[in-house]
Formats: sequence, structure tokens, C-alpha cells
Amino acid sequence: VLVTGQAERDRLLTDFPGLEPDRLLLAPLGYEPARPGPPTVTPPAAGFVLCVGAIGPRKNQLTLARALRGSGRRLVLIGSPAEG
Repeated sequence: VLVTGQAERDRLLTDFPGLEPDRLLLAPLGYEPARPGPPTVTPPAAGFVLCVGAIGPRKNQLTLARALRGSGRRLVLIGSPAEG
């Protein structure tokens, strides 16, 4: 059984006392360990808005871009396109 954190693991063991603890494997989601060495991309200059996550209609980055239009602030998006 894959769990995403210690709290989820503890809850499953409480709710299912017959479950063997060694069968629960921690699988953190949405995290990649830092790569050794210097960054491959130069960070933008100060005065930007950073948006991190899947790029798509649910997080609505298009509205964020429209809201920042004309503000003089740069929008930086980090993430992969979401389905749809």
C-alpha cells in the first residue's frame, strides 16, 4: 500500500489493525529532490509573481496573467500542462 505521508500511514494502521506495517510504503507526491550542482535556469529579476503547479484551467493561470497585465510585473510559471 502506498501512502503519501506519516499521518496517512498512522491513520491506516489505526483504521485497519490487521494491516502489516511493513506493507505500507511511503511515496511522497509532488516532490523531487534537489539536483546536485548549480541551477540550470537563471532566476528572473526582482518584481515577479511566481506560480508553481500544474498549468491549466483549475489553477486558472490565464486569469492571473490578465490580472497582472499592465502592472509591470513579470509572471513566472513553473509546472507541466494539465490534462484538458
